[in-house]
Amino acid sequence: MDEKEFEELVKRCLSGQATEKEAALVDQWLNHRTEKDPFSRISESEKEEIGVKIFGDISSKIRGSGLIPGGKLNSNATSFYRAAAAIILLSALSYTIFVFTPHSATKEFKTVRSGSSPDAGKKVILGDGSIVWLKGNSSIQYPETFHGNERNVRLTGEGLFEVTRDPDHPFVIQCGGLIAKVLGTSFNIKSSETHIEVLVLTGKVALSSRGNSEGLILLPNEKAVYNEKQNQMAKVKAKENEKTAKTAGTEYSMRFHATVMKEIIRRIEGKFNVRVSLSDERLSNCTITADFTDQSLDRTLSMISQTLRIEYEIINDQVNLKGAGCDQNTKE
Repeated sequence: MDEKEFEELVKRCLSGQATEKEAALVDQWLNHRTEKDPFSRISESEKEEIGVKIFGDISSKIRGSGLIPGGKLNSNATSFYRAAAAIILLSALSYTIFVFTPHSATKEFKTVRSGSSPDAGKKVILGDGSIVWLKGNSSIQYPETFHGNERNVRLTGEGLFEVTRDPDHPFVIQCGGLIAKVLGTSFNIKSSETHIEVLVLTGKVALSSRGNSEGLILLPNEKAVYNEKQNQMAKVKAKENEKTAKTAGTEYSMRFHATVMKEIIRRIEGKFNVRVSLSDERLSNCTITADFTDQSLDRTLSMISQTLRIEYEIINDQVNLKGAGCDQNTKE
């Protein structure tokens, strides 16, 4: 039985048209779900939240089917009620939840995992140019190309985000029961079994959670801790060296002082996974003092082109810099 056939079967249960044998099939499926079943992978907190939101809808549908005489469940309606809850979860909420499950990820979302050791980090460049530095034993799920009004991803573990600014398409990260929403900024998220920590490096991050849509607003160098079990979040004081610790092992810092372009190009190639070619090799002699930290590839190149009065173009993973170079030891 495929998903469509199962949905039709549950609809017949809801309308009171299902046979006793068909109802038994639905009840058997609900009682013997495997780990491969997407419904079984929803956390208890998510089930609770969804249940609160759709309880009224489920109740009205079942009452309309005549399965609840006098507003109470009879013995034959129990399995029908459970089937109704399951199908609404599987169908009506498929976008908001199941796009982040491994089942959906194989179709629309890509999953990247880092190594299991603490220092086994991995860099992930998303379709919008945003960079995620996954820490050890972490994973991220994201679409190869973002669609719709928001850029949605899901994080498990810890990651340092450098989000490309796009005011028209907010970047939304789901980490357990916590939702972080930004336009363009850099911050670190770390989740554990008991809580989730968010440290903002630059920009502004709006945090919300189940039952707490107001949440908190974090500014640079501010930190919040979210207790998922108690559904509580609060600002806490960040340690002095915490920012340095979170960016260690990454190419996050792009601050240069009188640095030759040869070194800057090397850093750009390493951070953004591109190759840079020069129309004039003397461009590598030019020196720049600037801070490109938390800037996208396009913004970084734009700042360089304005400083050196040159042109640039990006073709896939190839960057071409065109313009007059500098004599050796000449500073711009």
